Amino acid sequence: MSLVRSLETVAAEAVCTTQRCLMDGGGQDGAYIQRSGAGVPTAVLSCPVRHMHSANEIAAKEDLISYALLIHRFLERQ
Repeated sequence: MSLVRSLETVAAEAVCTTQRCLMDGGGQDGAYIQRSGAGVPTAVLSCPVRHMHSANEIAAKEDLISYALLIHRFLERQ
């Protein structure tokens, strides 16, 4: 099973809402890791925020809790 599908399976079991996203611009370090050498299974997780890259980023508490739960449950399986 792919890394992304594994994360989505764990999220569904933990009742964490997820959304796939392709960025129009910018990027994440994960893209460089994914393309290094022969390729590395990579998934970039991000929590939705308002006012990104400012001193006043805002996130919903429920999203932060869900984000932490997803990472915790995924790592428990590894």
